[in-house]
Amino acid sequence: MKLIALYGVLQDKLNINLLKISIASLYSAVDEVIILFDTPNNKKDKLLSHFNKKKISIYFSKRKKKITNAPVAEVLKLGRKHKGTHFIFLDADEAFTYPLMKNIRNYAINMKPGEKLVMDWISMWKKFDYYRCDKKSIWSNLSKDFVYCDNLKDKFFNYYHDYGRTPGELNNNFKQLKRAEGAIMHFQFVNWENYQFKQAWNMCHTALLDKKYNADNKKKSLAAINRMYFFTYFENYPTTEKIKFIWQKHINIKFLKEINKDNSIYWKKNFSLLFKKQDIAKFEQLNIWHIPFLKELFINKIKRNPKTNFLNKIIFYLFILKLIYKQGLAIIE
Repeated sequence: MKLIALYGVLQDKLNINLLKISIASLYSAVDEVIILFDTPNNKKDKLLSHFNKKKISIYFSKRKKKITNAPVAEVLKLGRKHKGTHFIFLDADEAFTYPLMKNIRNYAINMKPGEKLVMDWISMWKKFDYYRCDKKSIWSNLSKDFVYCDNLKDKFFNYYHDYGRTPGELNNNFKQLKRAEGAIMHFQFVNWENYQFKQAWNMCHTALLDKKYNADNKKKSLAAINRMYFFTYFENYPTTEKIKFIWQKHINIKFLKEINKDNSIYWKKNFSLLFKKQDIAKFEQLNIWHIPFLKELFINKIKRNPKTNFLNKIIFYLFILKLIYKQGLAIIE
């Protein structure tokens, strides 16, 4: 058995800080770590010196077009080139709990080719040591497949969204771990400003995607994108709890405290470039203008505040009513 952790990630300062946490959470349990920095990338970045360690290999993506959100097919190819038999697929903002780090090799060695390990995806909420626990939230009740025993045949689907965390389909070929046995901590929501910028960026990118990169082979309308990303900008009155100490006992608290460092320069630069290339007005109906910097960009270019047109308002209100009816969405508490 050769267990390799695979990362296909953006090369911004916050992601590099998050990678320190993620790799520290599993380093002693894996045989190798492969980091693939997505396009655009910088081989001379001094921040990468932290990863000059035994077992860690760094690569730089050569893809020119982002067919999927992360370069998953490319990093899987690297894992197979390194003769991995079992792969862990994580984003920079995800980390093993301590029980998972201690037991992952025992779980992996009993897996069959093509089999996957599914575990809870625990959302740390605005603080690195608190997690969201209310039942009404999609962010409180998610499990995903993060570990895969390679059969050398499965591959990723070329969709920007919904391409899967591991290669191939997720059918009856998985084992579900209990939270006490091991889980993944998701730190995306800790640095809230960065999270809002990131989701706004994804919304804009989705608006520009060709329909063939969507799983339903349809071009997404701006109204559909607003619905798709609704729970990224609407918190729905979260309930949080302090984490169990054992989850993070293997991670340097210095790394955890770095999550909230300001990363806005990265996003401001990228949005400024985007709206130089693309007419900002065509994104007006996206629900992204609650971010002050983006609103300021719009006003400077169009000389007025962004406005939601009447039809999109009606569509959005109907969507909210549907959520209240179907899911008991708590608009008022």
